[in-house]
Amino acid sequence: MHIEIILFGIEDCPDCLKQKSILEEEFGDGGYKFVDIESDSVSDLMLISKFEIDSAPSIVIIKKEGEAERKFRHVGIISASKMQQFIERIK
Repeated sequence: MHIEIILFGIEDCPDCLKQKSILEEEFGDGGYKFVDIESDSVSDLMLISKFEIDSAPSIVIIKKEGEAERKFRHVGIISASKMQQFIERIK
């Protein structure tokens, strides 16, 4: 099983900074990927398009197990406990 957490945000957005802090406390500095939705990076733009992100902060959690893949998407700030509930529910 593999869990991937992606935070879509803007560098100076107060809500994005709060969500980053929640993620770092729960999952550590390397436990998630941050994608700046104002980025010109092709790989970032592809992720933004793939998950249809139009608001910051948005979080996507992907659980991969073998060939199966499940996704959870949330717009706005989400607590660590709510993220854990999703992760536990799909294990």
